[in-house]
Amino acid sequence: TDQANYAVNLTLTLNVNPTPTFARVTARPSVLDVGQTFTVWANLTTNTGTAPFTYLYTGLPSGCASVNSSVLTCAPSAAGALFVLVSAHDLFGFAASGNASITVNAAPQISSSALRPTPIDAGTPIAIWVNGTGGTGALTYTFAGAPPGCRLLNRSLNTCTPTSSGNFTITATATDQAGFSATT
Repeated sequence: TDQANYAVNLTLTLNVNPTPTFARVTARPSVLDVGQTFTVWANLTTNTGTAPFTYLYTGLPSGCASVNSSVLTCAPSAAGALFVLVSAHDLFGFAASGNASITVNAAPQISSSALRPTPIDAGTPIAIWVNGTGGTGALTYTFAGAPPGCRLLNRSLNTCTPTSSGNFTITATATDQAGFSATT
């Protein structure tokens, strides 16, 4: 109030945000094969920190690079067990940090295969062996091109007795639980 009894009222509003925190940091899938895509979601707790936010990801697998975003998607180019750390800095430099574990397995492959004995006559038993390695989880085996009389099952070693003569090209496929496969 001044000498003439004039008063000016001023109301100020001050918004004080809590420092930023992550509600959760999630990687899906958390177990995958080389070349398969995964995504990390870094969700800040609502109403924490002051926008804009700057994001940084460290500990990423080979083939992946940090992005300035709450969501990172990439396809690793090498296998390994990783601990991905994400940090988010707000306008005033306050930071939240969180992490996610990721296991990247080597892609499935067929390391060796054999047919014994070969060549054979119709009616002679034969063993068909395929060795699959790598991948996520157990491998399943499928076969195509087997001669009549050979019913090949979901296993790495099959025996059967061809009932017809001819030239046959047997193709084996090993598929892991992530859906990746290798074929001979």
